[in-house]
Amino acid sequence: MFASMPSVRDVFDPFPEMTSQETLRDTDVSSVAKTFDYLGLNEEPRPMAQDHSFNDVGMLQPSAAAAGFRAAVDDVLQRSPPGLTVEPTSLPRGEDCNVYLHHLSMQVSARMLLRLFEPYGSIEDIQLFPQNGTAVIQFEDPAYAKAAAAAGSAYIGPYMLDMLSDQTCSPQIVWGASSPNFIEPEPALSRVVLVSTLPPGTSQAKLVQWMGSIGKIERSCIRGQSAQVTFERLEDAQAALLLDDFTGHKNGVLTHWPIRVQTVREEDIWPAQPARALRIGGSAPIVPSSDKGGIPLPSDLVPAIDSSEGKALLNQLHFRTGVDPSVSNFQSLVQHMYHNGIPYPSENRGSRRIDHAKYREMRKMLEAQQCSQAQVDELALEQLEIIVELARNYIGNTVVQRFFEQCTEDVKTRMLEILAPHLASLGIHKNGTWAAQKIIDCAKTPEQKKLIVEHIQPYTPALLLDQFGNYVVQCVLPFGFPLADFIMDAMVDRTWEIAQGRFGARSMRTCLDHPNTPREHIKRVALAIVLHCVPLATSPNGSLLLIWLFESSQLDGVPALVAPRLKPHLAQLCTHKLASAIVLRIITQTTDLSSAHLLLDALFDIPDAQILEKVLLDPVHGVLLIGRALLSPALQPDVQAQYAETVKSLLERNGLVQVPAYRRLADQVGLANECANGLYSTGLSGLSGPAAFPAEGNAPPSERWGLVHYPSQKLTIHLDTI
Repeated sequence: MFASMPSVRDVFDPFPEMTSQETLRDTDVSSVAKTFDYLGLNEEPRPMAQDHSFNDVGMLQPSAAAAGFRAAVDDVLQRSPPGLTVEPTSLPRGEDCNVYLHHLSMQVSARMLLRLFEPYGSIEDIQLFPQNGTAVIQFEDPAYAKAAAAAGSAYIGPYMLDMLSDQTCSPQIVWGASSPNFIEPEPALSRVVLVSTLPPGTSQAKLVQWMGSIGKIERSCIRGQSAQVTFERLEDAQAALLLDDFTGHKNGVLTHWPIRVQTVREEDIWPAQPARALRIGGSAPIVPSSDKGGIPLPSDLVPAIDSSEGKALLNQLHFRTGVDPSVSNFQSLVQHMYHNGIPYPSENRGSRRIDHAKYREMRKMLEAQQCSQAQVDELALEQLEIIVELARNYIGNTVVQRFFEQCTEDVKTRMLEILAPHLASLGIHKNGTWAAQKIIDCAKTPEQKKLIVEHIQPYTPALLLDQFGNYVVQCVLPFGFPLADFIMDAMVDRTWEIAQGRFGARSMRTCLDHPNTPREHIKRVALAIVLHCVPLATSPNGSLLLIWLFESSQLDGVPALVAPRLKPHLAQLCTHKLASAIVLRIITQTTDLSSAHLLLDALFDIPDAQILEKVLLDPVHGVLLIGRALLSPALQPDVQAQYAETVKSLLERNGLVQVPAYRRLADQVGLANECANGLYSTGLSGLSGPAAFPAEGNAPPSERWGLVHYPSQKLTIHLDTI
């Protein structure tokens, strides 16, 4: 037997005026009115304080089931006036005092059961086991339990089925004396199992992923926190029953939530309904990312290639015109270290020592070129002590710019020796960035350029991701190569971290399009983009680099490298706002038909068509991609007809022919007449016709889904009536 629990009366007592020895037989008319009151069955129920800790019957709307339940209570009270229906007996208490309930919804609470069963007799205890969907109600007398069980099966069960959203079948209510320990008869073997008490937020895809590891699934349907799963093989359904109330790993299924798995009788199988178009796509990246960049890739998506593989892949990229250099090393020749961030310059007391009036006059003198070369150098040397604070001051930075424009190279080098360690922090400062860019632009000697490169290189990824710092890095490109090699090395070493950022992706594209960038480096960065094409395809910023790769890189061989990497993730990419456009570029291009064939074969995957169905059920991006894919120049007429027939059968099987988002595709695959006349097969997993919709007759899906179709009428307007 179940373990004893504290009486529910210790928490909630609907009859505070009654003692524990009294019974409902002694309850007067006012108490009966109160009973209807808290049951929510009165014509004018009293307002109740909302209690969010319980799912209350009193909060539910009255219905036909509620009326039936009220009639049952009336019948109980009328058959034996003025007391209760049955008299207490002298039988010893035991199983005959218990009422067992099975297949209860997760919304059922002890308070709800008390309110439903209290009118039939005094209740001593209620034990509720929500994870198992069961409960035990212990009455004071067996006669009360017998009457409650009889009325429960006739009225309370249908009432709960009608009122509770996740109550998928009528609960079983049994008197303990007639069925000790509530032993149910062994159900007949069935390929359909009921999975109840699902974890909150369980989706159709997650359910199929769980149960699909046991065996092939023919059909699945979720209602609330329960689901019915139909397996293709009876043996798989029997194996699924082993997961009943189990947590851990069994039969290939890992669950941390104690789900219930039970056989479903034939009469309890839910009728098949046409599947609505599911929104399974979206626009979010498939991996964690940030518009500010810097978030690393998950380990399973980090590309790992050795030098020989990198060389082989580089040899597949060729420039269409001009010189096509051979590149042997994909990785950087020099091992670089990078800082993840740049310390923002603090506004210290140095800024307070700056006399703004003085520096305004100094700026006017320098801009008017009223000073000789010696005077300019002398002025600059006098400011060396505060040159860093001066460079980030809103007036002082303009003075520093004039110094680097007009001073001799020796003086510029002396100033740069002090400023170079602070170039990165100056580069991300709203005032200092102008001084930093001017300093780099005015660097002439090898010593000055070397100082700049040495102190910027460790901060290259962080600078490229900054709204001001990316311009500082771009100023180094005119130094030429190999001095500017560190920029391209950073793009290869930290492709994803830089490309996911708003400014990082755009600054990478600008550097690649710079006329000074050697083609060897363009090939290296292009290959890095190819190796990261899956996360980049779903990134709003990273996808810009893939577009550059296809449109502006002037490289052949890109589709052949990208297509094999997209293939394993095709179902997710084809329903993504940005990635679907990348897939379409490969499918519809004519320069590399083998790459198009690779993705088309994976997309339509005949005869299983699992990926195709997942893509088809996305009414926003997936359906458009399939329509364009059927028009691919890579398809032969016979293959195109075969693919179109597969799409046609999926549209019919999922009941999507009349859905507005699919009208154009239905017309494209030859369902135009069926769309116009409404003559099409519906259902799921082969079920079609009226049998698929027994509860709603033969009404077409368009009417059941609220789609109203008006008959086309010819409208004639007589001009003489206007």
